[in-house]
Amino acid sequence: MQTPGEYGPRHIANAINIDIEGISSDIQVASLAQDSSYLMYCRSGYRSGAATEKMTALGFRNADNLDGGVIEWQASGGAPRVTS
Repeated sequence: MQTPGEYGPRHIANAINIDIEGISSDIQVASLAQDSSYLMYCRSGYRSGAATEKMTALGFRNADNLDGGVIEWQASGGAPRVTS
């Protein structure tokens, strides 16, 4: 859940970027399988937290947020702290 500018220089390998601020984000989210597992993240965790709440409200069963986003993930050496 990063803007294209944030995603380019800092992203987790094999991540799929959906720009939550972009006009097509609802269409992209609607195309995802609701029974798959998703870990949302952004730079600080704020937007990905909102995206996690939105996906849960839409019926996604396994939507989690990377607390603190990429900033804390990199500071911890890559040990994620995850909340649902």
